[in-house]
Order: sequence, then C-alpha cells, then structure tokens
Amino acid sequence: MPVVVLTCAALALPVSNLELAEQIVSEACVSISDSLVDSGVGTVMLEIAGDHPGNWLVEQCVKTELGARGLTVLTRETRPAPDSSMDHAMLFDLVVRPMELSIVFGGTSRSWLIGPKSVERMAVCELYSELRDTGGTICTTVRSSSSRSDRVPVDDLQSLRGSSDQVWLRGGELQASSGGILEPLVVTGVVASLIYLFYSSRAE
Repeated sequence: MPVVVLTCAALALPVSNLELAEQIVSEACVSISDSLVDSGVGTVMLEIAGDHPGNWLVEQCVKTELGARGLTVLTRETRPAPDSSMDHAMLFDLVVRPMELSIVFGGTSRSWLIGPKSVERMAVCELYSELRDTGGTICTTVRSSSSRSDRVPVDDLQSLRGSSDQVWLRGGELQASSGGILEPLVVTGVVASLIYLFYSSRAE
C-alpha cells in the first residue's frame, strides 16, 4: 500500500498557478488577522487599495481568513447605513494593499541526462495593511509576506497556467538557461566515451 501511495503522489500534478497564488496570499493574511485579534477588533470595513489585477484574490483571502478568526468583514456594498443600529464607533477601516503579488518561471533544466525538462516556479506575495478608526487615524500597520518555490515539468505548464486570462497568473516566458546548451555537449561526450571504450575493449 505505501508503494501505491508514493507512486500516485509522484504522478500527481503540482498545484496550479492560481492555487499557488491563493496559498501564499492566505499565508500573508495570517499576520493581518493576528494583529486585529490582538487589538480586540470585531468588525472591519475592508478596502483593497491599488490597481493590481489580483486584488480580487486578495479580497477573497482576507475575507476568508478574518471570517475564520471570528471577525465581521464589511465592504462598500455591505456598509451599514448611518442610521442603522450598528455602533459606528466600533467600526474600523482595514485597508490592504498588495505591494507585490506575482508568479514567475525561471530557467529550465533536467534532473537526468534523458529526463524530462523542469522549470523553477516562484510565487511571492507582500501585503501592507492599515487599520484606521472612524476619524481616519491610523491605529496599526502590518507588512506581511509569503513566498514559495518549486520545480514543475515543462510539459505541464499549460495545465498549471489554466485558462485564466490574467497575465500575472501566467508566469511569463520561460527564461533561457545554460543547461539547455550544455546538455547536448554532455550527451555527445558520454556517447563518444562509450564508443571509445567499446572499440578499445575489442582491440585488446
């Protein structure tokens, strides 16, 4: 049974670019929720600042993380009316800005001479948040980050990138690496050595 499990794990595809981005954004949100819980905040009005195309993912992850910690998250669409029964003095504004959120593919290489090509994949997220009271005074600021890197098969890039039309999730173009130039030379050298040894042994 363990052999079967290991074999299945080895054949399983790596997480997609979108799933990887969601993982690192969620990890970066933990420090923000920790700060709010430590401050005794119960309800926040969330605003995602900036024009990063991944703002929707940041908002989704912030809502999920804060909700899991027992906080109430409001947005511009769900903001209570001024004459509502909510105590507006207890309502704080939480502004979160993604300073960096990207997935980038590095250089390609082979783990073995005749093995499949793989490419390094790097995902980075850095968030900056401000907690403001009703008067606009900044109460606390948090800068949090998370990053991950792995190697994925080049043949799987299309499925990992998915059908998303968001450029930042595509990972960019593959970077050229010296391995692609050296590999044919190494293979040629190995073949030449084998041929030489073969004829040398016959001559003896």
